[in-house]
Amino acid sequence: MKIYLIIPLLFFHLPLVGQGLIINEFLSDNYAGLQDLEGNYNDWIELYNNSDQVINVLNFGLSDDLEHHNKWTFPNLSIEPYQYFIIFASGNNTSTETELHTNFKIKQLGEPLILTNNVGAVLSLIEPVFVPTDHSFARITDGHQNMTVSNMPTPNSSNSNFTNLYCSHPSGFYTDSFDLCLLSSNINHKIYYTLNGDQPTVNSTLYTRPISIKSNQQKPLNYSLIPTTPLTGPKQLNDFIWKEPKSVYRCNVVRFGFFENDILQGAVQTRNFFVDNEIEDRYQFPIVAIATDSVNLFDYNTGIYIPGKRFDEKGFNWWPEGNYLNRGKAWERKMHLTYFENNGLLAFETDAGMRMRGFSSVSYPQKSFTTYFRNEYGRSNIEYPIFENNEAQKYKRLLFRNAGNDFIYTHFRDAMLQNIIEPLDLELQAFQPAVVFINGEYWGIHNIREKYDQFYFKYKFDIEEDDINILTYCGEVEEGDNIEYNELIDFIERSDLSTTENYNYVSNKLDVQNFIDFQIAEIYFANYDWPCNNFKIWKDNTPSSKWRFLIYDLDYSFGYDYEANYTTNSIEHAVSTDSDWPHCECSNIIFRRLLLNDDFEKQFLNRFSYCLKTIFETSNIIAVIDAFKLKYATEIEEHINRWNYPSTVKDWEEEVNKYSVFATERPCYISEHIRTYFNLNTPDFDCVITNLNAAEVLPIFPNPNSGDFEIFNNSSQDIENGSVTIIDSFGRTVYLQEDISININERHRFNFEHLVNGLYIFSFESNEISERKKIIIR
Repeated sequence: MKIYLIIPLLFFHLPLVGQGLIINEFLSDNYAGLQDLEGNYNDWIELYNNSDQVINVLNFGLSDDLEHHNKWTFPNLSIEPYQYFIIFASGNNTSTETELHTNFKIKQLGEPLILTNNVGAVLSLIEPVFVPTDHSFARITDGHQNMTVSNMPTPNSSNSNFTNLYCSHPSGFYTDSFDLCLLSSNINHKIYYTLNGDQPTVNSTLYTRPISIKSNQQKPLNYSLIPTTPLTGPKQLNDFIWKEPKSVYRCNVVRFGFFENDILQGAVQTRNFFVDNEIEDRYQFPIVAIATDSVNLFDYNTGIYIPGKRFDEKGFNWWPEGNYLNRGKAWERKMHLTYFENNGLLAFETDAGMRMRGFSSVSYPQKSFTTYFRNEYGRSNIEYPIFENNEAQKYKRLLFRNAGNDFIYTHFRDAMLQNIIEPLDLELQAFQPAVVFINGEYWGIHNIREKYDQFYFKYKFDIEEDDINILTYCGEVEEGDNIEYNELIDFIERSDLSTTENYNYVSNKLDVQNFIDFQIAEIYFANYDWPCNNFKIWKDNTPSSKWRFLIYDLDYSFGYDYEANYTTNSIEHAVSTDSDWPHCECSNIIFRRLLLNDDFEKQFLNRFSYCLKTIFETSNIIAVIDAFKLKYATEIEEHINRWNYPSTVKDWEEEVNKYSVFATERPCYISEHIRTYFNLNTPDFDCVITNLNAAEVLPIFPNPNSGDFEIFNNSSQDIENGSVTIIDSFGRTVYLQEDISININERHRFNFEHLVNGLYIFSFESNEISERKKIIIR
């Protein structure tokens, strides 16, 4: 276990000055506990004189720095035998006759605390430990060697006044087996524990001797064998149906509590132990271990991770409806969350709330969820650098995404695309992939993301929670109100925006640069699940604030399928007046009306031209693709073995390679679409187009490809009794198939992965059409 190494001090003939004075208890996140004289809630440290001598602490030191033991020194005062003394760790560095304040604060995530005497000898040293909000870290009884987290702090009074539960080992990585010891400060209390993540009760195992903690890879699986989708249904279910895992790695989860008269006293404690002599090298991502009572996730009536009762009542609405679609506080479930860095460093742990997230993608076997940090659970927020290079390091809520619709393909599409558009004037969601365990069983890769809500804007932009307005499509209120937005939409609908006066009015209410960048990103990526879906805007209540657009959930884009392919005319998609999904009457009114203004159109086109030459330049995007592929390559095989999506690592690599095809082909197609729609004759959107045919009725995608590609019936009629011929570069027929029928707007898949790399001629002949195309297999 990685810990700070403490070198024992050996004393021979001379007595240690101050011997008996120790750090007895401390609190590192004071939300509603002990107040100082001015009524502030500061961190505090309790000293205890565990001797029968008066101890004068003049020039004694307190510090949170192992390299600087006397960071703060005491004034002239004495502590009586067996008495307590509180020092506020406020960072204010002030002293009065009745109250002392250090020049440092205590980090809640943990840092060392050192007490030294007047000659610098260490009297008491406490290793870094995370302590939940309004909990203290205290000795089991005053002066006892062992310390534990207490949910009942006792500043300036005896720790014997409450019952603490001590655990001999913290959560973490261990290379060897060990015995876990539990100890209550009250010998009359009984300790019960579980090893499957369930909440302990008096019906659980009674602790009578140390618990053997060892590698448990041979232990039978509990939860990974529970189907999380229906197992029968319409044909679309086959694309994402739950499949039994090939293998599941396991850790030890121990949950325990002490009981008096069969009633739980205090909070349940949770420990996660990874016992493996190669564990430090197993994962490249951080590890998140979740423990929750199994009924919270898998009970027929109350479990939020399974189809359950709701599915039996509602069945399929294209997607299978299930308990995982239930929303609101009533469907929030309590859990314990432990966050490790990939080397086993325990970053933080806390109880929290858990709700399922998403609509279509939550029907997949692995599901997205949101974590809620609340005082009622333990911590009101998390303050930790979860996301690299993110200015905000405090989080009230976090998303754990299953990659949305990209769960069945590469698992990182949305994160990758948001990374590509970082230079644009857009708010983005920070990203950190993690490996998740649920109740000791490997649950696959989840992408941790920021959640767009009032706390996102509070911690990132210092906007008060009640001063933010967040709206979804058609002005639906998520936070705040929509009065100003509705007034703006009303003006846009009834006004001629081609005039400078009216356009200036809109541009004073709407951040035009942000809006243009938002439209360009969605259009270039060919996001089909937009503009009526995945639509959010925000502003604060200051007079100068303007509406800005939030980009998220880009999973249904960048070559996801034929509707979001590199050939997709997303300009037409963005201005469509259709009212069926993914459009609605209000979804693109702003863009359509602003395009009536010449200045806006010019600004939009100039910005799009710039983006094509820089941000969307093929080599730039391929570099990002390669970086994400490299990041996930070490983890994806175990994830696939757990969920069976995609089928193999080779399939995953081929899906990733399709991104490069999109990056290569998209610029020319979108340039041509822009030239055509805006009737341009300008070199700004010139591009050498290799295979664009505006009249093609059987587009092939992707092309180039690995031999696995599809054709799409883009014609106005069904195609019946067609035949396909594939001819190689030597003129030899390498494939022939007859009697192929493809209905309107349907696709037909071919797989020629056995063919060698090279150029081929694809011919399709029927009574309705005749097409001959080049395809490249590589």
